Amino acid sequence: RFAYYGGSTPFQNYIQNGSSGNPPGALNKGQAVATGLQSFFTFFCYLTPMLGAIMADQYIGRFKTILVFSLIYMIGWLILTCTALPSSLDAGGGFPGFIISLIIIGIGTGGIKGIVSAFCAGQYKFSENHTKKLKTGEIVLVDYDLSIQHMYNWFYWAINLGALLGGSICPFLEFSVGFYAAFYDMHSLCFYIYVLPSL
Repeated sequence: RFAYYGGSTPFQNYIQNGSSGNPPGALNKGQAVATGLQSFFTFFCYLTPMLGAIMADQYIGRFKTILVFSLIYMIGWLILTCTALPSSLDAGGGFPGFIISLIIIGIGTGGIKGIVSAFCAGQYKFSENHTKKLKTGEIVLVDYDLSIQHMYNWFYWAINLGALLGGSICPFLEFSVGFYAAFYDMHSLCFYIYVLPSL
């Protein structure tokens, strides 16, 4: 969520305004194009989870699907970062790179979005209530439903905290450094969170 909300927060300014606009942007395509592309991106990200669900259930399983779509997601952010560099914008690569990266990021996030919650629940090794012996020697009953609820409370706290931090940090990077810095932040975060632990 950090990457999704953090990276997509600067999209409107990036597309709508030019470098001399207030606030500064990059592509200077106007409000209608910016709003249309932002709406398309949101729609596409909520359409593509079906693809991830089919891949996970029919072909390669949840873990491999998350890994594959995380790599796709990371490639999308890398394309967006490279095409948002000042040299790429000057050469006219900003808008085509943005369109391509929107589609790739949408496929990547959608492939993860539909299965990560189910994958989380699948990590819990019990399927019913069980007993557990504490270090003190006391035997307690562990409630399955409460354990799953507790796990999802932490899961959604992490998601919401990531969305809050991403939506706060990336506009700061956009304003103080440039759009490429906000987008690079997403790419590097994806690499460290998704790819390195799986190796």
